[in-house]
Amino acid sequence: LFRFRIERPMTFLGELMYEWTEMGPRFETVITTVLHFDKVVDRKLVEAIIHERLLVFDRFRSIVKLNARSHTHKWTPLERVKMGYHLVEHRLPPPGTRKELEAFISRAYSEPLDPNHPLWRFYIVPLAGHKCAVVTRIHHSVGDGVTLVQVMLSLMGRAEAKKQPRVMKKRRPVSWVQTLANPLRFSSRCFQFAAGVAKGFAY
Repeated sequence: LFRFRIERPMTFLGELMYEWTEMGPRFETVITTVLHFDKVVDRKLVEAIIHERLLVFDRFRSIVKLNARSHTHKWTPLERVKMGYHLVEHRLPPPGTRKELEAFISRAYSEPLDPNHPLWRFYIVPLAGHKCAVVTRIHHSVGDGVTLVQVMLSLMGRAEAKKQPRVMKKRRPVSWVQTLANPLRFSSRCFQFAAGVAKGFAY
């Protein structure tokens, strides 16, 4: 249970990444990471680590809602995160090797994240030889690649992740009125949007 529920506006790039997802599977912007372990990972341990090191960041316990007045999106924290959805134990078909794991990742990649939950999901996948993989899927609107790498390092207790990811810090929102009033900022946003769309069509 979380005591503090403060809604925060999405950044411009967060808006862009989220809206791309709404355009269809071709524009899916979910970052998928695979962590390999030499032994089977205990679900209770993973869940405890998630509560201790991941859910301290607002965006990992918030859903996206539309602000009807400004036509922008905002992060709205939930009272409780349903771990039954976010942490899933998935068993591969025999023999449970890298081939079956890659096939599972390929299928999972095309599945959209449920917007009624925070935009992330972890899978614990046992492998042959008493090994294990943890597949993580986090929406790009939650953070950029570098930030999410820092988050993953923090889950593993790595020293490189001691500093709080900068994208998780509170930012002062910039309205479209302010953007239109500033020609340089407006042209910069247009360029970012055009470059992003061009990259999307290249795939």
